[in-house]
Amino acid sequence: MVTWMVDYFYNRVLNVITKYTVNRHYESLNEETGGMNDVLYRLYSITGDSKHLFLAHLFDKPCFLGLLSVKVMITVFYMTE
Repeated sequence: MVTWMVDYFYNRVLNVITKYTVNRHYESLNEETGGMNDVLYRLYSITGDSKHLFLAHLFDKPCFLGLLSVKVMITVFYMTE
């Protein structure tokens, strides 16, 4: 049942990206997504299905990831000095 639901959302998200843009998908994440990425990462750890991992990445909010990557870059910079 769960994997069927993921297949449904996978196809739906890819349809939005194909029909519009990936930015349109990311704009939709401004609404409550209810921890979809966490659920999908956990499902991937159980199934090993790369489709679940790909979809989990699509539910990561770029605005948060951007800040995290800056933090990592700053940390690495100070570690090398």
